[in-house]
Amino acid sequence: MERPRIIQGDLDAMVATWPLAKAVATTGQLGVVSGTLLPVITARRLQMGDPGGHLRRAFDQFPAADVARRVWEDFFVPGGKATETPFAATLQPSFDQNPALTELAVVAGFAEVFLAREGHSGPVAIHFSEQARLPLLPTLHGALLAGVDSVIVAGEDAAVASGVVRLCEGEEAGVRMRLAGSTAESGPECCFNPQVIGGGTPTELPRPRVLLIGDSAERLATQVHAAQGPVEGVILRLENTTGLPSESELGRLRDLVLPFWLAGLPATASSLDAVLTAGGTGLVVSTPFHYCAESELAGDWKAEVFARSRQKPARLAVEFVSAPAGHQVPIARVEGSAVDEAEFARRERFCDVGFLRQLYQREDGSVGYRCPGETVTCHHAKGGDPAAASAQRCLCNGMLAALGLGQVRPGYGVERPLLPAGEDLKGLARFCPPNAHSFSAADVVRQLLDGSP
Repeated sequence: MERPRIIQGDLDAMVATWPLAKAVATTGQLGVVSGTLLPVITARRLQMGDPGGHLRRAFDQFPAADVARRVWEDFFVPGGKATETPFAATLQPSFDQNPALTELAVVAGFAEVFLAREGHSGPVAIHFSEQARLPLLPTLHGALLAGVDSVIVAGEDAAVASGVVRLCEGEEAGVRMRLAGSTAESGPECCFNPQVIGGGTPTELPRPRVLLIGDSAERLATQVHAAQGPVEGVILRLENTTGLPSESELGRLRDLVLPFWLAGLPATASSLDAVLTAGGTGLVVSTPFHYCAESELAGDWKAEVFARSRQKPARLAVEFVSAPAGHQVPIARVEGSAVDEAEFARRERFCDVGFLRQLYQREDGSVGYRCPGETVTCHHAKGGDPAAASAQRCLCNGMLAALGLGQVRPGYGVERPLLPAGEDLKGLARFCPPNAHSFSAADVVRQLLDGSP
């Protein structure tokens, strides 16, 4: 596979879905789906009645027909649920390895990648957040069954490189958990055996590339050397900058003798040229792809952000929302969204999705689960910091709502979205062709590669 100059990024948000990844991959660049909330997204799409019949098409190709049938029967609602009816809850990930959740995760990973790859030969990757390790391996296995080209994980999850190899060989794989307050993988190992899926699953699968993400070249170098499996490239995430990293950082990246991409630079042709001149392979771009026509961000909210970028860019501000594990996620500040103080104040606090929960060690030595998005009292009782939790938005529910899959709450209505932001939120309008009211993923790629609007 030729190395792409552009990677469609979803490094902070969890809203990259198959239509967007397919649109980018069709141009020959690397389209990316997010695997973090994929089991919940798939379950809710089924409850919406599988609009367009896309999941039905993917489920029919899953190699274990009985597994796909069980997932379908668990969640599919013919014609879609009523607007005012809440979505049925999915199980929260835990060490119990519930078989139903495991099967949902595998089928979800397969369906998303299958649909992203359908009908073209462009490259498709799946990205996993370092904050959601419990369902990672089953979802990854599904993506491998569908022939995913690359797997993107945080440098701290370099052990996933070994897991990729083992799963491709049909063997059990494990990922060590990180407990809250620890700087190392000190928790128990979460394992997955692909043989539990069965149904004629091939014992050997094509092995994808593994790309590691990190915030410094030094840490990436350490993680590449510590990985228990092959790493084929790295992504250096830059923050609060419009220029290249220092020459020492670039030199450290070049010393790895691996392809490297930079994330966080302005999404411009000149940024791409600068990376290529510095010896890099290309650029990771997020925000323009999040707001292009093929993105599944809820239409009215996407249109509002784009209209502001075009007419009143000064009114577009970015706020950083903490994820449960502490990572900061850039969110567009839009009135009425989940980041709005008034909306936050009137929403009841709870954690009912749970894919980003922190793992911590109880006094008896067992592993517990907590989330700063639940009530402050409950979070504090589990050893969490009440000050940090007091302003915590619910990232799981906010990102699902951004995809038009918000839960319905009695007395509150539909969950409000958290709208992703990042590089160049105020510059979205420059990707729009003259006299048009939106832009496509191909428009973004075209402008980045040759500078033409």
